[in-house]
Amino acid sequence: MSDVGYSPDYEVYLTPVNGVQIVTNDLSIAILKEMRYRVISLSDILSAIDVPKSTVKDSISKLMRMGIIDTLPGVPNVRNTYYRTIGRLLFCNDTDVDWQIYARTASSIRIMESGHCTSREDLSLYAASLTEVGVNIIQGLFNIGSALTFGMYRGIDVESLTRLIVEQAAGVGIECKVDFRNGLRLDLTSDRDISDTSLLITPMLGFVIDNSYIIMGYNLARDISLMVCESGHKVNIRIDPFEGTSDDLDTPMVFDNESYRLQQKFSIYSVRGESVIFTNETMIRIMEEIVERSLSVNELESRLHVPKATVYAGVSRLLEIGAIVLDNSSQRVKRYILQAEPVVYCTEPASVDRRRIQQVIRRFQDSELDYYSAVISLAKEVIDLVGLHFDRMFEGSGARTARTVLEHHSIPDLQTFLEASCCMVSSPDRAEIVSQYPVHVRIIQSDRTLWGTWPTDFVRGFLREGIGYFIGDDAHAIIETVREDGSPVDSSDFRT
Repeated sequence: MSDVGYSPDYEVYLTPVNGVQIVTNDLSIAILKEMRYRVISLSDILSAIDVPKSTVKDSISKLMRMGIIDTLPGVPNVRNTYYRTIGRLLFCNDTDVDWQIYARTASSIRIMESGHCTSREDLSLYAASLTEVGVNIIQGLFNIGSALTFGMYRGIDVESLTRLIVEQAAGVGIECKVDFRNGLRLDLTSDRDISDTSLLITPMLGFVIDNSYIIMGYNLARDISLMVCESGHKVNIRIDPFEGTSDDLDTPMVFDNESYRLQQKFSIYSVRGESVIFTNETMIRIMEEIVERSLSVNELESRLHVPKATVYAGVSRLLEIGAIVLDNSSQRVKRYILQAEPVVYCTEPASVDRRRIQQVIRRFQDSELDYYSAVISLAKEVIDLVGLHFDRMFEGSGARTARTVLEHHSIPDLQTFLEASCCMVSSPDRAEIVSQYPVHVRIIQSDRTLWGTWPTDFVRGFLREGIGYFIGDDAHAIIETVREDGSPVDSSDFRT
């Protein structure tokens, strides 16, 4: 990890033995990127990256100790040892948002035209929001899709897989051309904006990648190239061949509550549009304290119970990178307020029943749970298992979606906007307007809910943005979440 306690470049892995591991070293990240496309030897790395041999050896040794890579079994050690990835990449900062420029618009159009949200829009909006704040979750979605479909399509051949892909695309109004020559190429076309399709289809591509040798006779790389053109009406997806044999790739993710522990707590914030990972405890605690209010160094010292010099050093670093700023409204005392947007934070992993994870997989494979619901449900169970939380990010997602709705749709008054906010909650949950003045929205959480607090967090951000637009600053709003029997889950008051 970076000595200064933060890094704009990172990869977060889930390893079979050592739990969650964070990589920020530039050389290690470069090595791991190469390993998405091929198994590599020491000489391969030295020919691709101009660094001393001893430095490369040190990086390889560290990655092996972390449990992210291992030597390739079954290959005679004649002149070189070959290495493969055994950890699963959850997310990283290596993202390209250009292809997502229309994604949220595509989802909001479907919601506003139909008058309701579905799990398809949930997956699209949530995944696009992470991409927008600089977090690449493509690899994580690969892993989710691989786990969901493990053993499901045993023995499927190229013709059957092609037919399955084409039929599923046609079911949502998309024409799909499939080419398995020299890798996988999907050309998707529709008369509607389908720019978010790349995120929606990515989990299923995880299954194709993990089973590519069985299906096609060669492996596919664990990476994806995307291109969106014609204002989102055409999407091209390409996955290159993997350079190696059938034994070169790791096995599908197996969920184990004991091994998936956090070795080091971290937080990810979006700073000036780019995601930054923080591991310095003082810096993380400073940002958590000033999420809602500005505080001075003295006030932070008394809250954090650490020496003033430590607080001051953390504040100085956060100011330097733009994560916090001076509160201009404070007069005599310098106070600081959060400028960065919270994305991910960690707690101790919850006590999660592994049977719930297997139940999601079983329900999907038995056609009791649709594909989009299954992806988000399994993702939620996994992040709970690890101890990761995205709820603060979903408030930002709701706010950005509100801006998109106000920009692209005719919303004449607050009542219409409140009705739109209720459309953002998908089945089996629902939402209703209790009152317009003051604004009071109630979310009814089903006993079969798939999302936990995510809809509430999303609607809170949606309302914060829209109420300010119609009423102005300092407008009062209440969001109440109850169960189907009326018992309370959560209630929050806020002002815009």
